[in-house]
Amino acid sequence: MTTLDISVVAVYLLAVLAVNRRWADSVDASAWLTSRNSIGTGFLVFTVVSTNVGAGTIIGTAGATAHLGIGLGVTYGVGVMIGFWIMAVMTRRIRAIAPSHERSSFSEFFRRRYSPAVGVAVGLAIAFLYFFYLAAQFRALSGILEVWGGWDTRIAGVAAAFLVIWMTAGAGIRSDMYTDALHFWAMVVTMVAIVVIELARQGGANGVVAALIAQQRWEPLANPYTFAGPTFVWLGIGTGALLGLPAMENWQRIDAAIDTRGARRAFLWAGLLNALFFAAAVTLGLVAAAALPADTPSNHVLFKLIQYSLPPGLVGLAVVGLFAALMSTANTMLMVAVAVLLSDILYGDRDALPEVPNLLRTTRRLTWAVGLTGLAIAFLQPQIVSLIQTALWGSGILLPAIVGGLFWSRANAAAALGSIVVGFPLNFGLSFVPGLQDTAWIPALGAATAVFVGLSLVRRGQTLGELPDGDSRADVTISAVRVNAVDAVVSDKSP
Repeated sequence: MTTLDISVVAVYLLAVLAVNRRWADSVDASAWLTSRNSIGTGFLVFTVVSTNVGAGTIIGTAGATAHLGIGLGVTYGVGVMIGFWIMAVMTRRIRAIAPSHERSSFSEFFRRRYSPAVGVAVGLAIAFLYFFYLAAQFRALSGILEVWGGWDTRIAGVAAAFLVIWMTAGAGIRSDMYTDALHFWAMVVTMVAIVVIELARQGGANGVVAALIAQQRWEPLANPYTFAGPTFVWLGIGTGALLGLPAMENWQRIDAAIDTRGARRAFLWAGLLNALFFAAAVTLGLVAAAALPADTPSNHVLFKLIQYSLPPGLVGLAVVGLFAALMSTANTMLMVAVAVLLSDILYGDRDALPEVPNLLRTTRRLTWAVGLTGLAIAFLQPQIVSLIQTALWGSGILLPAIVGGLFWSRANAAAALGSIVVGFPLNFGLSFVPGLQDTAWIPALGAATAVFVGLSLVRRGQTLGELPDGDSRADVTISAVRVNAVDAVVSDKSP
């Protein structure tokens, strides 16, 4: 990179650090974890989109498109867009779950609706999966430093990880959400500039198509079934539309909204904007397929395209945009893993987390431990798409417990726990079977659903949220949940 490019990157990083340090100086343990009822609609849109648009959306999709066609981008783009709109519909119900500002509604849902044991199982599963999300962001960040800075890949990975961990440990969720505003606009400006410039260099969309036809690659790349077949595309869109529900970061954002109306609007806008980012990544992948050597590694496709084609200054802007996408997602993935470990495992039996001695110090130390674990996974599995798919579809195993818990009175703790115990190991194990890497979630989710439905029917009549030893906190019936929801609607600021 030129001096101008380095200056652009440096100015951006200094701005992000300034916002981060502003909140690090005033944060307490509660604000680190939830930031409940404090974020307006505009900032909520920024943080939802910035969190979701990460290594998988931009770098993974562009690389997969260049080698295996548009299937991954179409499946995820459409599925996630619909998923955000479903979350918009669910905002009122989710905000009724946890009146306390000390825990995420996600954690409270499993503790109240089923049992503390289910909460612990979900916490372990989420923490495990988010290690893979985090590893994907670290891997992509190291790729930026490797390609443009000429760093050794291991040194680059460690440097990128330490920056993210240090920022997250210091300031928590509110800093994450406010820095996401910077990340959002950096991503928007960068993606628009790169798409316009790259299409212009190739003679527009017609030029890209003509180049790919000449290489005899247009037909397979334009076919969405090339990536993993029609089953992946159609089941992926349908299931992907529900994957916003087991995403704890979405629940955190809904909790953080000032009111229900703002949360609903934010997720409606986020769905549309997220689809546009996927469309931009698919476009750049097709441009890269036409312009770059066919053996360019998937992880480096977008980096190489930018490096070879953009003038000085714009390369720095591109680096800023990619850093923004990856850092915003990495911060949130790290925080989610830490939050579930604290709320569901280490202190799951505490009703008031702030009363735990030295909680903020413990939280920050745990952040470093989780971050370093994600870094280790990044070295063990270098493929970004594989890391993202392991985490994304693994979280889908929670769908039976979430959907059933929200809408089916017969759902019970045994069914929720059984579906998790069966589904997670099956999904993870099948993902290593040749030929099933991209579709392991299908039989795993099917098995988890079958177990959940079967045990719910067998255990008919169990009290919702039943705890052992007759704990009075467990007597949460469907009617009580509905009363809480009505109370929340009446007291909410939205009309």
